[in-house]
Amino acid sequence: MTQPAHKRRICSYDIAEVPPEEYVLAEEQGEMYFCNARGLCLWAVHFVTNPGRSEEQKRIACE
Repeated sequence: MTQPAHKRRICSYDIAEVPPEEYVLAEEQGEMYFCNARGLCLWAVHFVTNPGRSEEQKRIACE
């Protein structure tokens, strides 16, 4: 019997494998993984400063 393939979780900023206990951001389109709070913070700052985002999207992302 074969085991299911292990999904490697790669950090969106550090391009390194993310340990299971670190940050996961789940959205409707999929999941994003971060090795540490720095990567998550960079994503959040980029998201809320994007001029194409609505104020509602920015508020939800900050929460």
